[in-house]
Amino acid sequence: MTRLEKFIKEDALRCSQCDYIPWDKLKNKKLLVTGATGLIGSSIVRILLHINEWRALELSILILTRSTEKARKVFGADLDKITLIHGGGVSNDSRYKQ
Repeated sequence: MTRLEKFIKEDALRCSQCDYIPWDKLKNKKLLVTGATGLIGSSIVRILLHINEWRALELSILILTRSTEKARKVFGADLDKITLIHGGGVSNDSRYKQ
């Protein structure tokens, strides 16, 4: 386990123990996370995965990604606990070019 993974796991444990967060409202819900392969997004997903396990929330975590290969690298063995939604890149439409 890397130092970053250790810190994320410790943070997730602290978050899951916060009584002022109404965790029960997330029970059996679906959460969509965009930007999940980036630093902040991947940290959020990992924290949600830990909280989901510790609190038995039965969350469905969906991530929107442009690169399933990058998602596999970022989440590794945890990928089986996540639903990937592949989204294409920016349109070739001239309105999106500068």
